[in-house]
Amino acid sequence: MARVFGKLGALAVLLTLFSLSPARADIFIWNNQQYASIGTICGETALGGCLGTFQITMADETLVIVTVGSDGNQNFDPYAFGFNTGDVIHFQGLGTTTVSSLASGWTNVSPSGPLPDTWVLPATISGCGPAPAPSCTPMGDFVFSQPFADNFPNSPNGGVWGMILDPNGNGSAWVFAANTAASGHGEILFFADPTAPVPEPATMFLLGGGLILISYLTRKRKPS
Repeated sequence: MARVFGKLGALAVLLTLFSLSPARADIFIWNNQQYASIGTICGETALGGCLGTFQITMADETLVIVTVGSDGNQNFDPYAFGFNTGDVIHFQGLGTTTVSSLASGWTNVSPSGPLPDTWVLPATISGCGPAPAPSCTPMGDFVFSQPFADNFPNSPNGGVWGMILDPNGNGSAWVFAANTAASGHGEILFFADPTAPVPEPATMFLLGGGLILISYLTRKRKPS
């Protein structure tokens, strides 16, 4: 009986660990900055790409709407620019805030037109070829003229990340936002055709500890 209660107690500890882990499991690290998940931004389909939005509050309380999109390896021109677009990011409601792009390959095609704060990555990149091309697709790097307000749920230091899914439910693009630019200003990183981010160490510790405990529970004792 004591052995049964001992195993039940250990199992309760294991279940407690995993009941606490989801809030940590959605945290990733990039360049020592932690980012909490805001979930799936949008999902591509077999017929084409997708657009999705999320909101960011600036330090001066301006609410900025960020729209991101990916082509799903199909013809994609969501803003009717007249050419096939691989990925796109658009900012609305900036007020006095300005955004600049530090990345090559991303083009602001309408700087003085109706969509001045919109950058696109062409579907075919010179020297890289058509998407998907994770080894040479340039990362988007967009820097704001002021910090983000630190009001993202469960977010350490104002960092969040979201994902665009391909038709099979795998990651097609990743978007990271945090106050990682110079002078602590806001910055959004857009990884098109990406490799996976690095899991946060505490998450791996919980997973490893759980596996060890499962092994202990299922091991048969040798008769004395």
